Amino acid sequence: MKRIYMILSLLLLTAAFSVITSSCSVKITDDGNRSIVMVKNEQLKSYGTGFAVGYDNKKAVIVTTCSTIATANGSVPQTAKIKLRDSENDTTAYVIDYDIENNIALMRLSEDNDYIKPLHLLSEQAVNENTNVSVYGYSGTGNLMSDFEKFSSLDINRYNGTIIGTSDYNNHTVYLYSNEFNRALSGGPAVDEYGSVAGMCAYAFRSENADFSQYIIPSGLIAECLNKSGVEYTTAEEESIKRITVIVWAAEALIFAITAALFIVYILKKQKQKPEPKPEEKRRTRIFLTVLSGTLKGKRYEITDKLLIGRDYTKCGVVYPLNEPGVSTVHCILDIDENGYCGLTDNNSRYGVYFYEEIGKPAASRLESGRRYILKHTTLFSVADAKNMIEVKYVTEENVQ
Repeated sequence: MKRIYMILSLLLLTAAFSVITSSCSVKITDDGNRSIVMVKNEQLKSYGTGFAVGYDNKKAVIVTTCSTIATANGSVPQTAKIKLRDSENDTTAYVIDYDIENNIALMRLSEDNDYIKPLHLLSEQAVNENTNVSVYGYSGTGNLMSDFEKFSSLDINRYNGTIIGTSDYNNHTVYLYSNEFNRALSGGPAVDEYGSVAGMCAYAFRSENADFSQYIIPSGLIAECLNKSGVEYTTAEEESIKRITVIVWAAEALIFAITAALFIVYILKKQKQKPEPKPEEKRRTRIFLTVLSGTLKGKRYEITDKLLIGRDYTKCGVVYPLNEPGVSTVHCILDIDENGYCGLTDNNSRYGVYFYEEIGKPAASRLESGRRYILKHTTLFSVADAKNMIEVKYVTEENVQ
């Protein structure tokens, strides 16, 4: 039981620590992510990137750029094909809204998918010039369908850079980025060091006035599109509050686990250091053997160390006559162990030793020869025959008569 308590305490400590560390981790790693998908343009035979940002009717919503899924004439289709990291097959996504001017398209997955996890949007106020962000997307040019078909072997690219300023694009402010990224990253997330989305990678679309080809669409414009479409999403600030709540809960659980562990250690120490009872509380237990029937009926012996029963008067304390039927030379042995309990062992006798529940009833069981049985309470047994009934009884000193 003590070990069980200690193991439970250690498990609680480990679980609490795990919750704290996991709640502090970022959402994107270099080797892949449960939020990023590849978006297929079947008409133009090209592909780009997209990422999950929220839910619509409990189905994940993917955001990408209009330029990633647009047809040859610049229109936005009603559906698009995407590939998830955990699937070899295409998945249909329905375009639920788009904003041509801001180059934003929202798509809803056709089926529920527990694997994909939405990222959290950072407020525009948290992004400024010199903010460090990393952009994520897929390798390749974005124009080779062979790349799309071997999607599972493609790596998610990561480019590190800095917001170096802003510019006007279709009468909206966009971010300029210090590093170049290929066209296949169009629609990929640009995240800060904590994994929150500062914006979305994009290439200029349907504009002859832009003096730049690549830029980052601010998270605020994505949030406006999500709000207009009624898509549920989470901001980085809301997620931070959730994380803090989880960390506080985990810290409380950790404190509780430590307290419980210390309390258990204290109890275990107390059990090892039990105070000596007061003189008037001391009660010495004595163990007596009484012969209830047979040749030695009425004989009573105290068992203090070891007591042998048999016909050999040189060895036995309970001595039967030499002609006693069925009783062996040394028939059985009674001894006291270090815990104060009396043990009974059949010394390989021919006619055995038997336990009884009550006098007058058949034997409950025969003892296995050579095996020591611990007698923790008043016990009835016989040697060789039911007529040789013996009782072993524990008696406190004040009750000894």
